[in-house]
Amino acid sequence: MYTRTVFGRAAAAWMLVLVLAFAMRPAHAVQEVCVQNQQQLLTALNTVRTTPQLLKLHQGTYHIDDSAIFAFNGNYYMTPGTSIHGGYTDNCASRVVDGTNTVLASAAPHAGILYLVGNLTLDALSIQFNHGLYVIANDDDHAVAPGTMLVLNRVRISASGHEGVYGPFTVDWAMDEDHFGEVDVVDSLIVGNNSDPTVCAMTFLIYEGQPTINVQNTTVFGNSGGGGLCMYNQEIGGGDGRGSLISHDNIFYSNPTVDLSSDTPNLDLIDNTIGFADIPTPNVPEQGRQSANPNLDANYRPIESPAASVINTGEYDNGTLPVTDFLGHTRVVGSRVDRGAFESSINNAVGQSVTNTNDSGPGSLRTAIASLNAGSGGIIGFDIGSACGPHVIHLLSPLPTITQSMAIIGASQPGSSDNDLDVGDDAVQCIVLDGSAGVADGLMVADGAGSGVQAVVTGLAFSGFSHAAVSFYGGKDHALGGSRIGGSVGGVSLAPSGSGVIVGPGISGVTIGGADPAQRNLILQASADGISLNGPSDTRQGSHDNHVENNYIGVGWTVDNGAYTSRGNTLKGVRIGGDHNTVKDNLIGDNGNDGIDILGADAADNVITGNALGIDDDGADLGNTGNGVRVENGAHDNAIRANHIGNNAGTGVRIVDGRRNTIRKNRIAANAGLGIDLAAAGEDANDGDVATEPDGYANRGLDHPVLLLAVGDNHGGDVSGHFLSTPGNYSIDVYSSPNCHAGGYGDGARWLGSHAVTIPTPAVARTFDVAFTLTPPAIIANGAAITATATDDAGNTSEFSACSAYIDDRIFRNGFD
Repeated sequence: MYTRTVFGRAAAAWMLVLVLAFAMRPAHAVQEVCVQNQQQLLTALNTVRTTPQLLKLHQGTYHIDDSAIFAFNGNYYMTPGTSIHGGYTDNCASRVVDGTNTVLASAAPHAGILYLVGNLTLDALSIQFNHGLYVIANDDDHAVAPGTMLVLNRVRISASGHEGVYGPFTVDWAMDEDHFGEVDVVDSLIVGNNSDPTVCAMTFLIYEGQPTINVQNTTVFGNSGGGGLCMYNQEIGGGDGRGSLISHDNIFYSNPTVDLSSDTPNLDLIDNTIGFADIPTPNVPEQGRQSANPNLDANYRPIESPAASVINTGEYDNGTLPVTDFLGHTRVVGSRVDRGAFESSINNAVGQSVTNTNDSGPGSLRTAIASLNAGSGGIIGFDIGSACGPHVIHLLSPLPTITQSMAIIGASQPGSSDNDLDVGDDAVQCIVLDGSAGVADGLMVADGAGSGVQAVVTGLAFSGFSHAAVSFYGGKDHALGGSRIGGSVGGVSLAPSGSGVIVGPGISGVTIGGADPAQRNLILQASADGISLNGPSDTRQGSHDNHVENNYIGVGWTVDNGAYTSRGNTLKGVRIGGDHNTVKDNLIGDNGNDGIDILGADAADNVITGNALGIDDDGADLGNTGNGVRVENGAHDNAIRANHIGNNAGTGVRIVDGRRNTIRKNRIAANAGLGIDLAAAGEDANDGDVATEPDGYANRGLDHPVLLLAVGDNHGGDVSGHFLSTPGNYSIDVYSSPNCHAGGYGDGARWLGSHAVTIPTPAVARTFDVAFTLTPPAIIANGAAITATATDDAGNTSEFSACSAYIDDRIFRNGFD
């Protein structure tokens, strides 16, 4: 009855560009280039070796032939932040999303071999290289950015041959474990390939490191030769690979030998159709596997009459489903997503329509929620006239709390549209829920709702709720996407709410935002916290295993002039009191206190990664009034990695107390306080770690390394020093910054490399030497401030060391030395 636009994984979070504080400021986006012919493409591919760009390809076929092997050969890499999107019309005036209308083709023997040195997205493309697409992520050959992500969205890969032991799509991963990289394959087709009988159509070889492989709504079908999807850890030479495969709503079928193969139990398999699998028992119990023929037509789409078994049998929306399918058609149609790359038109969902802005009565939102609560749930759509409005629903009393699973889809209102900007937000929300008449909560799943109750909320705006705009105190696996809390929409000013979003004690599986730009929420101007993931209460543990991704928290956006505005939340951007939550790839700025606060003894095993806290990619000031990240009240075992933290009025990362809080491979610079500060404010002097610190002392007061010499040229060199601590194993991370922080102790604006050190028994100091190479065009300047941190095996990280000035000892600028 209603189509839906909710969520997906079409864009990588490195495309986020952040805001300037306390004023309207222009955003700094990756340059967009319209490519309309083959020569323009080849020129652009050469340019992105040194400059990140978004390449918008006109529909058609582009040949990468022998005369242009430089474009995709074994020495080729694209600067982090590069994206290639297909489907554009003349002069890139519009776009028709279809994974078959823009083709990259080549019969050249080495076309399709590239090094992954940073985030790269391929979207709406058909790759027809004779030997497929072979991606190498290897620290030994190139300096790879921490948190690197490869995204294939709505991509079809066709290969008529093969290259050695590699299949049509292969990723070789051999990177340091703390890179925590990711490969996303979404809404894609790996079909009809002819490859060697010994290789799989889609292969992930994890030699070293622990990347996450996310495969979602993808069809791997009818490939002759080897198997379907294969992921192997420690495949060759006794490597130390620890990759994980997350596979949801896919079709792996009709591939010779095996459709899904893995040598690791690090598997999360939900609602897949798999003909034959050769896998160990997964660590996460498998759910919803089908083994029957998926009944696909010649174009690999599910047959609709009679309805194929893959239709409406994937996941109920948990906030991570794609926004569109391979052809750009809206997901989800029906009660559940279809498995595989295509979404059918069959809708089996129960629906309610909101047709007016009345507080109550027929056609009201109140009546629609009550009706679904009285039944078994369903979908609520909006049809309040033919225009956008925005239509403001002035609530006079609280809406019914949600007691049955339902999706409330604001984007169904005519005139609504999803955000499609990687940088910024151009979503049009046409439905505003207003609680200014003294209503405490906007939409709430109350305590007592069963664990089977899921609420999906998308495309709404919220104004003036005294407690919280959205709160989840019962049920699980809820989702909020494409919505705006505070700020303004369509000329309507949205009054501040108490908190933006609250996730109550014991609640898990909540997704706020998501990787696709259409999932992005703007959470602004709350009189308390933007997002609160609550700690324990009575006998309930804290909120746990929730996911906050790709939101703007405290930062608004104006479409007319493409600029950020200061819309800070009064207290914290994100407050975390529970465990095993992930806060990833968010823009968090302008808030009246800390960007992120992790507090309490139950706040453990949370992952803070890829966020920009107080700074944009050009270093502009988006500073939070407190610290970038604060850890306190005994919070422990949290990981803070690959974030960009700067311009905050306090410390970059402040560990007040609590142990085993790991701080590695971040970009930390230009904060008023120290880059990393443990325990009492100010630098801590080294004492050989001989003092016995009390339980809970901040990262046990681990000593920092001492640097001796940093020397080389402007693309790489060596950093040497020594380190003394208690016996055990340590990782020394080396960083560079343009300048040393006041007081002579460092920041860490760019991670350069790591070295393992073992302190023997009895303890004696050990020397270390870290060699590093920067991928052009990156350089390191003479006199740059070099610093280092130490992290022990338990996960405690030290403060930054004192600075050492980098010495550029080149004799000849052409490298003749």
